[in-house]
Amino acid sequence: MYKDSRFNNESIAYTQFLRTGFPPPFDITIKGMRDRTEALHKKINEKLIGTFKGIEEEKNIKINNNTEIPITIYTPINVNKDKLVIFFHGGGWTLNSRKTHQTIVNMLADATKSIWISVEYRLSPEYKFPIWLDDACEVTQQILTNKINYGANENTKIGVAGDSAGALISASICHTIKNLDFQILISGQFDFFHKFPSRQEFNNPIFIISIDVLDWFISNALRNEDDKNDSRFSILLNKSFNSLPTCLFIVAELDPLRDDSYNYQELLEKSGVKTKLVLIKGVIHPFFSNPGIFIKSCQQFKCKDPRLSDEARTYTMFISENFPAPANLTLQTMRERSANVHVKVNEKFIGTFKGIEEEQKIKIDENTEIPITIYTPVDVTKDKMVIFFHGGGWTLASRKTHQTIVNMLADATKSIWISVEYRLSPEYKFPIWLDDACEVTQQILTNKINYGANENTKIGVAGDSAGGLIAASVCHTIKKLDFQILVYGAFDFADKTESHKEFTRPEHILTPTVINWFNSNALRNENDKKDPRASVLLYDTFDGIPPCLFIVAELDPLRDDSYEYQKKLEKFGIKTKLVLMKNVIHSFFSLPGIYEKTCAQTIEAIKEFMDS
Repeated sequence: MYKDSRFNNESIAYTQFLRTGFPPPFDITIKGMRDRTEALHKKINEKLIGTFKGIEEEKNIKINNNTEIPITIYTPINVNKDKLVIFFHGGGWTLNSRKTHQTIVNMLADATKSIWISVEYRLSPEYKFPIWLDDACEVTQQILTNKINYGANENTKIGVAGDSAGALISASICHTIKNLDFQILISGQFDFFHKFPSRQEFNNPIFIISIDVLDWFISNALRNEDDKNDSRFSILLNKSFNSLPTCLFIVAELDPLRDDSYNYQELLEKSGVKTKLVLIKGVIHPFFSNPGIFIKSCQQFKCKDPRLSDEARTYTMFISENFPAPANLTLQTMRERSANVHVKVNEKFIGTFKGIEEEQKIKIDENTEIPITIYTPVDVTKDKMVIFFHGGGWTLASRKTHQTIVNMLADATKSIWISVEYRLSPEYKFPIWLDDACEVTQQILTNKINYGANENTKIGVAGDSAGGLIAASVCHTIKKLDFQILVYGAFDFADKTESHKEFTRPEHILTPTVINWFNSNALRNENDKKDPRASVLLYDTFDGIPPCLFIVAELDPLRDDSYEYQKKLEKFGIKTKLVLMKNVIHSFFSLPGIYEKTCAQTIEAIKEFMDS
C-alpha cells in the first residue's frame, strides 16, 4: 500500500514519484541522503527554477574569527520594506540547503513582496547541537542589529521562519532573541520523545518520516541523550513564554509532527502569545519545499495576511486557481470573470428560492427603462420592503450575480426585496447610475402597492460596496425612506483612509489597481470625486437621513469608510449600528457559496436590524 485514503492528489503524486524515481536507499548514509534530497528537490521543482524575477544576492555573515555563514537575500520586484523574513530550511538538521528550498522561498518573497533571507547554517553530524542553533541565533542577531545593510529600513519588522527542523530553529531563536516581531513555523518538530498521538498514527513509510527516520535525524543532530532535555532544543520544556512574538503555524494534516504544532500552540496561547494555525488538508510532511508537485497546497499559505479566516483563505485560493486576476483589466474580461465567479461559487444555491420571482421594468424617462426583479418569499410579511443595489465598482455585476444573497435575505427577513439593474459605467458614468437608482426608488415609494407592499409598509434601501454608496446617496436625495443597510460601502473617492493603505495585497482582492480602475470608469473627471452625491462623507447636512446598519469586513480597504461615515451620522443624531465581520475580505457578501458562516452572521444581523 503506497497511499492513505486521506491523501489529496498531490500527496498521491508525490509518493508515486518517490516510489518510481527516488526509492529509499537500503543503506542510509549521510552522503547518500544528502545527494538524494538535492536531486529530489531539483527534479520536482525544475519547472519553477529560474522564475524569480527579483534580485538574488549572496553574502557571508562572520559569526566568529573562523566562521562565516552564507546567506542569500531575495528581494522581489516591487518590494515593500515593512517586513523582512529570516528563513531556516528543514532537513533534520542534517540534510538540505538554501538551494533545496530556493523555489519556495522565491515564491514567498514574490507573494509577500518582502525580503526573505535564507541561511546556510552548518549541518550535523559534522556540527552537532548547539552549533547549528548558535549559527542561526548569531546570524539573526547580526541581521537585526544591522538590518539596513540587508535591505530593510528603520521601521522594517523582522521575523523568522522555517520548516520542519528549521521551524524548531526559528522557534528556539525566539526564546533567545527577544526583539523579533513574528515567527512562521511550518511542520515543526518540537517534541523528541514521540509522546504525541500523531507519531504513532503516521508511523508508516508512506508518510515519509517514520519514527525510525526521526530517530536517525536526532542521533545525528545531538551530542548525547542529555541534549533532548535542553529547552533550547526541546522547546516544549521551556517554563516561560513571555515576550515571544506572534506565531503562525502551518501544519500538514497527515504528518507525524502534526501534534507538535498543536501542543506548542496551546502553550503559547496559555501564555498570551497571539497565534494562528492553518491546517493543510490531505498533505504529508515534505509538501512545503516541493511546490513543483504540491502547488495547490503551497498556494494556501502564500498569502501574507495570517488574519484571513478559513473562508477568506478558501476564497483567495479559489480565485488564484480558477479565476486569477487578468494582466490587463478590460471591461469585457472583468465582467465575464465577475459573472463566472458568482455562478461557480454559488452554484449549489441556485434555484433554491421557493418564493415568487417577478421581472418588471420601471420607465424613468421617455427612452429608458430600468429592469428590476421582485423577490417575494413564502410567508411574506409586508411590514418592510428593501430596494437593493448590487456592488461591482459601478462597472461590473448585476441582479444575477447577487441573486443568491438577495434570495437568502428575502427568505430570512420574510420581506420583499427588489433588486435594481441600474446602468453601468463606463457606458453610463456618474451621475447616470446614481440618477437611475434615485428615480427607481422614488417610483417604488410613490407606487409601493404596485410592487407588493401595502400602505403601512416601511421602505428601505440596501447595497454592497458600490451599491452601498448608491444606497447611502439615495438617502440624501429621497427623504421618505425608513432605513438603510450599507454593506462595506465606498463612501469617499479620495481613498485616503488607513485601511486603504493597510489592505493592498492580492489576497485582499480589492487592490489599489482595481480600485483606481473602478474609479476611472465610474466618474467623468476628478471633479466628480468632490461631489457629495459620489463621496457622501463630504455632505455637511444629514437632515432626514434614516437609521443605518453598517456591515463591515475587517480586512477590507473600504473598512474605514464605514467607520468614518458612521461617526458622521452619529454626530448628527442618526441612529446607527455597525457589525464587524472578523477576518474576512471585501467581496464576501455576494458569495455565500464559500462564505456560508460569514453570510449567515450577516443575514442574522440584517434580520435583527429590520426587526428592531
